[in-house]
Amino acid sequence: MGNWIFLQILLDIFFIVTIGYCVHRFRKEDQFSRKRKSNERKLEAFLVSLERAVREGRQMSASIVEDVESRQQNLAMFTQLMDKEKKALRELLEEVKSAGYNSQSTKQKFQEAWINDKYDKALKLSAEGFSPQEIADRIKLPVEEIEQVLSFRK
Repeated sequence: MGNWIFLQILLDIFFIVTIGYCVHRFRKEDQFSRKRKSNERKLEAFLVSLERAVREGRQMSASIVEDVESRQQNLAMFTQLMDKEKKALRELLEEVKSAGYNSQSTKQKFQEAWINDKYDKALKLSAEGFSPQEIADRIKLPVEEIEQVLSFRK
């Protein structure tokens, strides 16, 4: 009987150690499971914020691309306009060169082009010393009309 009691005590100790080990192991797994769930929640929150950042980045990128394309179109239109102006200026220069204008007559012709009103032209030519007949010939108005305009100036 002494051996049986000893064996019973050993078996009881074995069961207690086994149960203690299982409880300890279960607690460790429970802690690991809680940490894993906490980490999963943190990871999900990170993924949500990352997706939001990617979405905002795509929107910002699309906005930038749209702005660049708009500016590129404006630049293309401006370039075309400048090319047309350049072509017109070259044609005008060729016309001036082919007409054989010297620099003084060309300067005078362009200055006259800036004066919009025919009467202002008449007054300007009179101030430069031209006679009413010469003024009439230049701006293609009747001499009587030129004389009348000049009389208003006085």
